[in-house]
Amino acid sequence: MLKSVLQQDNLRLTVIAPNTHFHWPIAMPRVILPDHWSEHKAMFELYPFFKDYPPERFEFVLGAASSMDLEGKHITVALNRGGVYTVHYDTLVIATGSTAQDHVPWTVLGTTEETKDKLHALWDDIRRSETIVIAGGGPTGTETAGEIAYEYNGGKEVHFVYYDDLPLGPSTLDSVRKQVVKELSKLKVNLLPKTRVTEVTKDGKDTILQLRRADGSFQTLRTQAYIPATGTKPNSAFAPKEILDNRGFIKQTNNRAMYADSQCQHLIKNIPRYLSGGKMTPYKKNQKEMMAVTLGRKRATGQLGNIKILSLLMWYAKGRWMGTDYAYDLAAGRRSLSTVLEKRRW
Repeated sequence: MLKSVLQQDNLRLTVIAPNTHFHWPIAMPRVILPDHWSEHKAMFELYPFFKDYPPERFEFVLGAASSMDLEGKHITVALNRGGVYTVHYDTLVIATGSTAQDHVPWTVLGTTEETKDKLHALWDDIRRSETIVIAGGGPTGTETAGEIAYEYNGGKEVHFVYYDDLPLGPSTLDSVRKQVVKELSKLKVNLLPKTRVTEVTKDGKDTILQLRRADGSFQTLRTQAYIPATGTKPNSAFAPKEILDNRGFIKQTNNRAMYADSQCQHLIKNIPRYLSGGKMTPYKKNQKEMMAVTLGRKRATGQLGNIKILSLLMWYAKGRWMGTDYAYDLAAGRRSLSTVLEKRRW
């Protein structure tokens, strides 16, 4: 936006967000390990990145959108400091993201302070725990099970609860999913497939979990650190119901809600054309399944399309740093996941 929208004297950019820091979710399965990486590996203050933005054409509003008037073209913002603020717009880009279902800091939880507080509380739980339970068989849950098991090397009981026969989704190659089971078993993770957490009860500092297996039987687990990774919910409460689907997501003309990075690249290329009255080129999503999953700090697995990628390559590409080696430049707008837009200036 700095090199396109803000280069035009007749345009003004307003950014609305409740968080003061960029949050890098890819690294969170490792950041939640206490005494390993600090939050600074995954959270970067935004204000320094705005110093080159012309103040007469740029505004950052620290608050959360609370309502949206489609006809009047304005957003009402609940400011972090209290009170409300109205932002009028001609063109609106909604990029409010999602929040973890169980309020775990995989993504931003409201303000940056709330996110850090929740992360620090989770560190305390993990430090004092004897038993740790991770629930949710997607990439986040899978990576978290691997990271924790690798870190404690059998010193803590680690249980991994997921509902399918194998971790990861059905669109992932069976060979990749089986590799996950093999590697987590080596790390002494207690795998609980075809199982759901149906009830969560606090008992002092412990958490009691009621588990239900696919065969209808039940199991109870007592844990000092319960880490759910069971999906996210959209941050769309501000939007009128008529533009939301039945899951609370913004309605779209087709299924574009896959990869935010490629959507962002498409937007950057097209928004100057759109703002000058031109026609945007159609967005084409990548049809190939791409997956990279770390399994502790020494192993990884993944796929590109229908090809399983060697563990060493996946470890080299993702497992060493979990993207923290380039997350700062992402926050600064100097690159996307796949494209360097500007070299860093030191």
